[in-house]
Amino acid sequence: MKQKITILFLLATALVSGQINYKGFIDKYPIEFVTDIYSDGQGSAIYAYSNYDTPIVLNAKLKGTTLVFTEKDKNDKETAQLSFENYNAESDQLNGIWKDLISGKELKICLTKEFDLNYNNGEEGTQREILQPVSLKGNYFKLIISKEKRISGVKIIEKKTDKLIQKIDVGGDFWGLFSLNLKLYLLMENQIG
Repeated sequence: MKQKITILFLLATALVSGQINYKGFIDKYPIEFVTDIYSDGQGSAIYAYSNYDTPIVLNAKLKGTTLVFTEKDKNDKETAQLSFENYNAESDQLNGIWKDLISGKELKICLTKEFDLNYNNGEEGTQREILQPVSLKGNYFKLIISKEKRISGVKIIEKKTDKLIQKIDVGGDFWGLFSLNLKLYLLMENQIG
């Protein structure tokens, strides 16, 4: 049976800042980490443990040279903080601490920059994939961004296996990490995820 998916894209009016994609580890757990920090020190991020692929949205605040990301639960209660001392967006490495705010447990974070969307490295025609803040039970999403900072597509990827389920070609301007909110209305005979 053919699945029918209608995706509604809502553009937000965010200012372009430095979106940077990292890969690395929280303790021994592999993660993907995407940041969007504005010049005023405020920002946001999305990260996902590679074994689960469920995006976790964070709020960010730069306090002096320490960048602190806060994770909240469904009830808007702060549950964890990710802290990076001596933060520098130009650095290829980020090292910090993940702290559970309930138990006090701390784990080391080691991240390596994969790319930033400033494209100052002369990579002509390169497309990048950016993790999105929403997911379904069995699937997550990545935006495909061109060198010209245009959205060229959306990938629907199966959690845990990272198998590409579907690629949808779309067009539009990319205005920041949350410039495209995916609102999924599933009209199908078989449910995805």
